[in-house]
Amino acid sequence: MLAKLIQQNSTPRQLLDFFVLRNPMVALLWVGAAVGAWVGIRKESVAAAVLAAWVAVYSVFFFVSKPPFLGGWYFPPLVLGLVCLSAVAASWVLGSIMRSAARGAVVAALLFVVADAFILPRSFATVRWHRQAVDNVYRPLGRWARDETRAGDVIDAADIGYLGLISRRTILDAAALVTPDVWRHYVEHRGSANWDISFILTRRPDFVVLPIRGTVYRRFAESDFPARYEPVRRFQAEGLTDLHPSPDITERYAREERFVADYIVYKQRR
Repeated sequence: MLAKLIQQNSTPRQLLDFFVLRNPMVALLWVGAAVGAWVGIRKESVAAAVLAAWVAVYSVFFFVSKPPFLGGWYFPPLVLGLVCLSAVAASWVLGSIMRSAARGAVVAALLFVVADAFILPRSFATVRWHRQAVDNVYRPLGRWARDETRAGDVIDAADIGYLGLISRRTILDAAALVTPDVWRHYVEHRGSANWDISFILTRRPDFVVLPIRGTVYRRFAESDFPARYEPVRRFQAEGLTDLHPSPDITERYAREERFVADYIVYKQRR
């Protein structure tokens, strides 16, 4: 949470859209989960209480930390509680209507199957798009770093998963999850909007993997960073290779419903 708090935050509207409003079925699941939690706790179900507590704590974490990038992997841990509690609610409501808990459970299960018929195609489309980002951006970036850098080189990057796993290089984590020095630098330069730039110019990593999103790209382009680092490679989901894109590209990305992975690798000028 400390690491997320120092990053550029998502707005409450973005969080609400991501976790509730983007898919009508998900909004319905929230209503069902609320009813299911009430039913379960009323029946003194420990399982329902635990699931309800998990949904509440998980939600509070995001609305407090407001992570800057809402990745698809944030959603599955929440779905467990939403679906199970909604199933409890559906079984209770239908059981009351049909005067049989067993018949209510069967009809609830059938309704969930019908709902899946509408939800899964969209989910599969999302998975295909993320797979394209992995195949066109994250894996190639990791292989490039492995093949084009030397042992001992330090790479500054915010998204370190595939990059660190494949390249096996030393990663300076711009997101502060595994590099506590980033947090300490932030505390010392809390009043500066460009504290992340000053951290890089102070530590001088050999390479910087810069994400082209939000205000990051424009801020770096308008600072002393270009005088110290030169672009050498770009990895973009749709295959774009221009090393000097217009800062306006981040505004186009902001209008996209889906995340467009785009990173430019910079090498320290010698």
